[in-house]
Amino acid sequence: MGRPGVKAVLALLLLQAVPALAAGSGVSRNYFVEFYVVHILGLMVALTMASELVAKRGVPALQLRLWWNWLLLLSFTVCAFSGLALFLPLQKPLAKLLFKAHVWTGAVGGWAGLYHAAARLRHMRPVV
Repeated sequence: MGRPGVKAVLALLLLQAVPALAAGSGVSRNYFVEFYVVHILGLMVALTMASELVAKRGVPALQLRLWWNWLLLLSFTVCAFSGLALFLPLQKPLAKLLFKAHVWTGAVGGWAGLYHAAARLRHMRPVV
């Protein structure tokens, strides 16, 4: 059997949401907005565009890459340690703060990693 189409996937997602709505639980929470992930990704897009603009104005590429690599390392480190700390028995306010830090730095690290890979994509393809 082939892969399901977009309509089939959307139908499955809708069917999963219908029982929750019928039970009266209301609209499901949008964690991307609640945890400001959309806002953080928007900020990262602006930083990426600013980085590209600064690169075209003559700032050395090595300096920009170093900045992005430090951002990637810092976000990964905070994301990893905050994620591991969530396994500890913590009080609710601290656990919520660690979870938010984990989500925020995960979004930043994910974007920085994708930008890092996209900038080096031509070097990652096999030479033919």
